[in-house]
Amino acid sequence: MEAIADEDVAAVSEVCRVLGVNRTSYYAWKTSELTVCEEQDAQLSPLVRVLFKKHRRRYGARRIGRDLREIGHRCSDKNISKVMKTLGLKAIQPKSFVPKTTDSNHRLGYLPNILDLAL
Repeated sequence: MEAIADEDVAAVSEVCRVLGVNRTSYYAWKTSELTVCEEQDAQLSPLVRVLFKKHRRRYGARRIGRDLREIGHRCSDKNISKVMKTLGLKAIQPKSFVPKTTDSNHRLGYLPNILDLAL
């Protein structure tokens, strides 16, 4: 919306009307300052990204949070999770081990069904 208004394609009032947004809400949003939480998230974002890449996408929010707390940053795992989600970072989950014990394509013989013979 801001890009359309800045390019002088249409007036702000027209863009707001088409999108169904109040002009006062648009201007309030445009002039608003960052909250304390948003500032903290902005400071954590580069640190989270660096740690995520350092550990080759294996660390999730809990491990990254632990590393940040060791460095001296105050943050919760939930906050780190939110920052990771906004950055589009998702840890790689290892595949669970599934044993394969049956080889049905062997050339060996098989035993007859004993229960079938009893009847």
